[in-house]
Amino acid sequence: NYTYADVQQTGPAGFTDINGRVRGVPFSSANAWTRCNFIQERDRTFGMGLGCVYVGDRRGDYTTPLVLPSYTRWDMGVFGRYR
Repeated sequence: NYTYADVQQTGPAGFTDINGRVRGVPFSSANAWTRCNFIQERDRTFGMGLGCVYVGDRRGDYTTPLVLPSYTRWDMGVFGRYR
């Protein structure tokens, strides 16, 4: 999954400090997940999943030039089912 969000915010006349990029919304974000079953039988399943999430840098405040940095997060899960 990939998202490019070019979001702009406008306010009424006199509120020029909120015009422009929306706080907390990155231009780019992406994620990918995969799953592998090591045991796949009718009565039992065992496997692992691995995922990666990327969030680009984004505006952190409307009144200061604060920019929150981009980050990448890795996730892993183990799952099973036994009857």
